Amino acid sequence: MYLDTREGAVYYEVHGSEDLPVIVFTHGAGLNSRAFDAQIAALKNNYCIIVWDMPGHGRSYKLDVPLNFAGQCDIIIGIMDKHNFQQDKGTFLGVLFSTSC
Repeated sequence: MYLDTREGAVYYEVHGSEDLPVIVFTHGAGLNSRAFDAQIAALKNNYCIIVWDMPGHGRSYKLDVPLNFAGQCDIIIGIMDKHNFQQDKGTFLGVLFSTSC
């Protein structure tokens, strides 16, 4: 799936039932959403798992400028809003570069 942003399309996947508690995984620099394949397999029956490719990684839009991490929270919130997930009910794991989520 893709979330359209003003900079470009961000690739993400949702695994498991959307009625289950949500876990959002964010990969580190140089990786992509495939970094969490083992976690998806282990958790998708008990949780709704969201993985995504940060801009400039995987299947998300390519960067024309140096990577800016300020928009990570906006992207995650956009994905959660698109699926009507409660933002305050998610668990966020991985590498986030902003404390304002």
